[in-house]
Amino acid sequence: MYASRFSFVIFPVCLLASILWFDSFHALPSLGQETDEDAAFQTKADRFEKVVLRRPRRGTALELWVRHYRDANRLDELKQRLTSRLDTEQDDASLWLAWGLVCQELGNRETALAAFKQASTLIPGDYYVHLLLGDELMRQRKTVEATKALETALEM
Repeated sequence: MYASRFSFVIFPVCLLASILWFDSFHALPSLGQETDEDAAFQTKADRFEKVVLRRPRRGTALELWVRHYRDANRLDELKQRLTSRLDTEQDDASLWLAWGLVCQELGNRETALAAFKQASTLIPGDYYVHLLLGDELMRQRKTVEATKALETALEM
Protein backbone atom coordinates (compact mmCIF):
# COMPACT_ATOMS: atom_id res chain seq x y z
CA MET A 1 0.00 0.00 0.00
CA TYR A 2 2.84 2.38 0.81
CA ALA A 3 4.55 1.58 -2.50
CA SER A 4 1.46 2.44 -4.53
CA ARG A 5 1.19 5.88 -2.84
CA PHE A 6 4.84 6.48 -3.75
CA SER A 7 4.17 5.54 -7.34
CA PHE A 8 1.19 7.84 -7.78
CA VAL A 9 2.22 10.87 -5.74
CA ILE A 10 5.94 11.03 -5.06
CA PHE A 11 7.22 9.78 -8.40
CA PRO A 12 5.42 12.45 -10.51
CA VAL A 13 6.60 15.17 -8.10
CA CYS A 14 10.20 13.98 -8.39
CA LEU A 15 9.90 13.78 -12.16
CA LEU A 16 8.54 17.32 -12.38
CA ALA A 17 11.32 18.62 -10.10
CA SER A 18 14.00 16.96 -12.23
CA ILE A 19 12.51 18.43 -15.43
CA LEU A 20 12.45 21.92 -13.94
CA TRP A 21 16.01 21.53 -12.67
CA PHE A 22 17.19 20.36 -16.11
CA ASP A 23 15.41 23.24 -17.87
CA SER A 24 17.05 25.80 -15.61
CA PHE A 25 20.47 24.71 -16.91
CA HIS A 26 19.48 24.22 -20.52
CA ALA A 27 17.00 27.02 -21.01
CA LEU A 28 16.07 27.80 -24.57
CA PRO A 29 16.86 31.32 -25.69
CA SER A 30 13.92 33.67 -25.55
CA LEU A 31 12.64 35.39 -28.64
CA GLY A 32 15.05 37.96 -30.00
CA GLN A 33 18.16 36.24 -28.68
CA GLU A 34 20.57 34.72 -31.16
CA THR A 35 21.91 31.28 -30.51
CA ASP A 36 25.51 30.40 -31.22
CA GLU A 37 24.30 28.50 -34.27
CA ASP A 38 22.52 31.59 -35.66
CA ALA A 39 25.57 33.73 -35.04
CA ALA A 40 27.81 31.21 -36.81
CA PHE A 41 25.36 31.03 -39.71
CA GLN A 42 25.28 34.81 -40.05
CA THR A 43 29.07 35.12 -39.85
CA LYS A 44 29.50 32.60 -42.64
CA ALA A 45 26.75 34.23 -44.71
CA ASP A 46 28.42 37.64 -44.32
CA ARG A 47 31.75 36.22 -45.50
CA PHE A 48 30.19 34.64 -48.58
CA GLU A 49 28.35 37.87 -49.34
CA LYS A 50 31.52 39.92 -49.06
CA VAL A 51 33.37 37.62 -51.49
CA VAL A 52 30.51 37.50 -54.00
CA LEU A 53 29.84 41.24 -53.95
CA ARG A 54 33.51 42.08 -54.37
CA ARG A 55 33.36 40.67 -57.90
CA PRO A 56 30.06 38.98 -58.78
CA ARG A 57 30.74 35.99 -61.01
CA ARG A 58 29.30 32.55 -61.54
CA GLY A 59 31.23 29.90 -59.72
CA THR A 60 32.08 28.40 -56.40
CA ALA A 61 31.59 31.40 -54.12
CA LEU A 62 28.15 32.16 -55.50
CA GLU A 63 27.09 28.51 -55.38
CA LEU A 64 28.34 28.12 -51.81
CA TRP A 65 26.55 31.31 -50.75
CA VAL A 66 23.22 30.11 -52.15
CA ARG A 67 23.77 26.57 -50.84
CA HIS A 68 24.51 27.97 -47.37
CA TYR A 69 21.06 29.56 -47.26
CA ARG A 70 19.38 26.62 -49.01
CA ASP A 71 20.79 24.05 -46.58
CA ALA A 72 19.53 26.09 -43.64
CA ASN A 73 16.10 26.49 -45.27
CA ARG A 74 16.59 30.27 -45.29
CA LEU A 75 16.44 31.21 -48.97
CA ASP A 76 13.72 33.75 -48.23
CA GLU A 77 16.17 35.44 -45.88
CA LEU A 78 18.75 35.73 -48.66
CA LYS A 79 16.19 37.17 -51.06
CA GLN A 80 14.95 39.63 -48.43
CA ARG A 81 18.49 40.68 -47.58
CA LEU A 82 19.39 41.41 -51.19
CA THR A 83 16.14 43.16 -52.09
CA SER A 84 16.32 45.40 -49.03
CA ARG A 85 19.87 46.37 -49.95
CA LEU A 86 18.78 47.05 -53.53
CA ASP A 87 16.08 49.40 -52.22
CA THR A 88 18.71 51.53 -50.51
CA GLU A 89 21.67 51.02 -52.88
CA GLN A 90 20.05 51.24 -56.31
CA ASP A 91 23.23 52.44 -58.02
CA ASP A 92 25.37 49.49 -56.93
CA ALA A 93 26.00 47.46 -60.08
CA SER A 94 27.71 44.60 -58.26
CA LEU A 95 24.65 44.22 -56.07
CA TRP A 96 22.42 44.04 -59.17
CA LEU A 97 24.74 41.48 -60.71
CA ALA A 98 24.74 39.37 -57.55
CA TRP A 99 20.94 39.58 -57.37
CA GLY A 100 20.67 38.47 -60.98
CA LEU A 101 23.06 35.57 -60.43
CA VAL A 102 21.20 34.45 -57.31
CA CYS A 103 17.87 34.62 -59.14
CA GLN A 104 19.37 32.68 -62.03
CA GLU A 105 20.68 30.06 -59.59
CA LEU A 106 17.21 29.75 -58.05
CA GLY A 107 15.48 29.53 -61.43
CA ASN A 108 13.77 32.92 -61.34
CA ARG A 109 14.56 33.86 -64.94
CA GLU A 110 12.50 37.04 -65.32
CA THR A 111 13.93 38.65 -62.20
CA ALA A 112 17.45 37.67 -63.24
CA LEU A 113 16.91 39.27 -66.65
CA ALA A 114 15.64 42.50 -65.09
CA ALA A 115 18.63 42.58 -62.72
CA PHE A 116 21.12 42.06 -65.57
CA LYS A 117 19.44 44.81 -67.61
CA GLN A 118 19.71 47.17 -64.64
CA ALA A 119 23.38 46.28 -64.16
CA SER A 120 24.06 46.86 -67.87
CA THR A 121 22.68 50.39 -67.59
CA LEU A 122 24.85 51.09 -64.54
CA ILE A 123 28.09 49.75 -66.04
CA PRO A 124 27.65 49.68 -69.80
CA GLY A 125 31.38 49.18 -70.40
CA ASP A 126 31.64 45.84 -68.62
CA TYR A 127 31.66 42.90 -71.01
CA TYR A 128 30.64 40.38 -68.33
CA VAL A 129 27.33 42.14 -67.70
CA HIS A 130 26.47 41.95 -71.40
CA LEU A 131 27.59 38.32 -71.49
CA LEU A 132 25.25 37.44 -68.61
CA LEU A 133 22.46 39.44 -70.20
CA GLY A 134 22.94 37.68 -73.54
CA ASP A 135 23.11 34.29 -71.87
CA GLU A 136 19.87 34.88 -69.98
CA LEU A 137 18.15 36.16 -73.11
CA MET A 138 19.25 33.02 -74.97
CA ARG A 139 17.85 30.84 -72.20
CA GLN A 140 14.54 32.63 -72.62
CA ARG A 141 14.67 32.17 -76.42
CA LYS A 142 14.89 35.90 -77.11
CA THR A 143 17.52 35.44 -79.77
CA VAL A 144 17.46 38.88 -81.40
CA GLU A 145 18.06 40.69 -78.11
CA ALA A 146 20.56 38.03 -77.05
CA THR A 147 22.55 38.49 -80.23
CA LYS A 148 22.78 42.24 -79.62
CA ALA A 149 23.92 41.76 -76.03
CA LEU A 150 26.50 39.15 -76.98
CA GLU A 151 27.81 41.31 -79.84
CA THR A 152 28.19 44.17 -77.38
CA ALA A 153 30.16 41.89 -75.06
CA LEU A 154 32.42 40.76 -77.91
CA GLU A 155 33.15 44.33 -79.00
CA MET A 156 34.57 45.22 -75.59
